[in-house]
Amino acid sequence: MKKSSLFLSIVFLLPLHTAAKDRHVSVFYYPWYDVNRHWGEGYLRHLLNPRQEPLLGRYSNRDDEVLEQHRQWSVEYGIDNWICSWWGPNSWENETIDDYISPILQGSNVTYCLFYESAGLLNMQNGRIEFNDQRTSTLRNHFKFIAGRFFDDPAYYRIDGRPVVYIYLTRTFVGDYENALSLVRQDLADMGYDLFLIGDEVYWGAPDLKRIASLDGITAYNMHGPHEYNGYPYTTHFIERVEERYAAYQNAAQIARTVFIPKIMPGFNDRGVRLNADHYVIPNQVHPDSGYTSTFEHYAAMAEQFIDSTVNALCITSFNEWHEDTQIEPTVVAEATNQDISSDQRYTKGYSYTGYGTAYLQVIRDMFSDASSGVEKEASVPVRFDSIVNYPNPFNEATVVKFELSRPDNIELLIYSIDGRRVKKYILREQNAGRHFFTIQMRDLPSGVYFYALAGDDFCTSFRKMAFVK
Repeated sequence: MKKSSLFLSIVFLLPLHTAAKDRHVSVFYYPWYDVNRHWGEGYLRHLLNPRQEPLLGRYSNRDDEVLEQHRQWSVEYGIDNWICSWWGPNSWENETIDDYISPILQGSNVTYCLFYESAGLLNMQNGRIEFNDQRTSTLRNHFKFIAGRFFDDPAYYRIDGRPVVYIYLTRTFVGDYENALSLVRQDLADMGYDLFLIGDEVYWGAPDLKRIASLDGITAYNMHGPHEYNGYPYTTHFIERVEERYAAYQNAAQIARTVFIPKIMPGFNDRGVRLNADHYVIPNQVHPDSGYTSTFEHYAAMAEQFIDSTVNALCITSFNEWHEDTQIEPTVVAEATNQDISSDQRYTKGYSYTGYGTAYLQVIRDMFSDASSGVEKEASVPVRFDSIVNYPNPFNEATVVKFELSRPDNIELLIYSIDGRRVKKYILREQNAGRHFFTIQMRDLPSGVYFYALAGDDFCTSFRKMAFVK
């Protein structure tokens, strides 16, 4: 049997998911690039040694061939919607969306909607957007413009027939924002539109039920925040803490009768564009021995449990925000490096980066796309099982692991504690194709969170989490 006994060599491999979920996947999309626009502001991959540039080079969002490639990648890998950064009626982004992006998406199964950049458009000050008569008037005028310009577009994204707008940083709204949003809704109702408003509300503070209730949906844009999460997520427990925040906000959303839409991201490094801010890095690897898309994979596996069945949707930060290295857009394929153009690795901070090609897109397809789409899935090893789940979970003495094999195999069931120690190993030889049930006895172990996975002759599954409570 070709299996590894090391925790890290298994838990940090590409998670191979068993059943297609056909999730509705939106990506935050930036239409602001051109030859002399934004690329020159800096981005990490340009400063690596050697460089790991975008696969399409320093492109223009007004290049039809580029947009068509973005659309094709979206169709092939299961991206359903582009949340396009919008900077006002006379902005470059507005014209790019209207004159270039919209025509490319016509007749496609990929839609777009707008991401209202409130920090710039409403002049955020001291970390807050305080609503007064002037800001309320600006917001109303912007949304009337948006509705008149975009909402009748067949390619515009709707939920239950309602045009969707995402708003950046609603979590900073104070003052009379309730009245402002109510007036916006009334303005658009007078124009014949029932607005579906999704706020960037989810962050490290406590949920604000009043603000959440003023929105139709809430999500997170970027959970980069407290400095305690500086480092590998496996060490800092970043993803576990995000999970706790998601649970709190999902509960608040349910109380407010608002939709919760989880967000995932591949990491964060904005040192290529704002080095003086000295922001900490969230590496693309959850652990130095893990795969180069492992932060994204583990984030996604965590976030999936929070998907609201009414909309079946999640967001990804981002498709192409190269300044913050949150992009999943393909790079050139290149060897891993932790070297940059500086003498002290001030941009990488010693973390390794790889030219990942289409790896992130493949993760999206493997985890979230519909198998009936006819797209052949790729993975690092053959997937030869249909499901793996345990019940009950949490449990207080024993739990049953259910799995289904598509052909006979020798199986190992591996169980690890949260600190990476293997605590149990079961050998299940010559298992036939079909459904299997196996009981794990845990009464000899302390209460806590554990991880389990199956390994066969030529595959291992992603790890699943279970909670043992005596």
